[in-house]
Amino acid sequence: MPFQTTSIAPPTRPKVTIAFAGLMVLRPGANNTCEVGIHRFNTSHETRATLIVQRPNRPPTLVSLLQGPLEAPFEISLNPDPNPLMGDFCVFAPSCDPFVRNAGTNHELDYRWSVNVRDLHPRLELNNGAQPFVTLKTGILYTSSLTIDGLSPRFIRRGSPAREIELHRIASSLAAAIITPDTHEVRLRWRDFGAVLELELPRRNDPVNTCYTVMFSNEPTKLKPEPHDEMMLYYRILHDGGIRLTDDQRFTLTYNSEDPVTDEVPCLSLIQNP
Repeated sequence: MPFQTTSIAPPTRPKVTIAFAGLMVLRPGANNTCEVGIHRFNTSHETRATLIVQRPNRPPTLVSLLQGPLEAPFEISLNPDPNPLMGDFCVFAPSCDPFVRNAGTNHELDYRWSVNVRDLHPRLELNNGAQPFVTLKTGILYTSSLTIDGLSPRFIRRGSPAREIELHRIASSLAAAIITPDTHEVRLRWRDFGAVLELELPRRNDPVNTCYTVMFSNEPTKLKPEPHDEMMLYYRILHDGGIRLTDDQRFTLTYNSEDPVTDEVPCLSLIQNP
């Protein structure tokens, strides 16, 4: 089943935001949830989960939640959970399909600026290099930032048949806004070195107007990393009916940039949406 959609724009400064950057794939999960598979079949990117605490009139505070590959599922839900058997996750898509990337009327927060791997290969699935998952039971997914003008990202396949797809601009990062009633909290639950950990937001001792961002990142550790092809890395965790795609079936992502930094030419996160 595809993601549920909403035409109502999410708030970009909610109490709790879940942010995503780097090599990972977001897909619809069971019972209206979102599964996030973080790429772990590479050594050039580092996985981190960081809590950013923004208190009123203070600089942000960073709290490390996790460093290194996930060893168990990481779950995000409301507490108390209004429906333990069903989530209410959705994506912001204010207009009907198809999404035309070079249309001047597109909303900058539309989640469809992200790259859907099913548009390249309709039957692609994830292997265990993207497991275990981060699972969101709640939230509204949107594009939190776009690539800068002039990069002209495009997919190129030189095999048979050759193909080129102009993307114009793409999501350089994604985020999910979680709207919490005053009577609810956001609960994070994960495992680190065998210990089960839990965190509830907002935290008890923070000021009332404190906002929180939980950042999941899987990116190079340098501002100007060694040149690499993200799509070639992604093909390590993607398969078609259990079979890896051959070189002539694969796409390469290219840009009009000779000396990019990581936030200009991002290690993009992908979507796998039917």
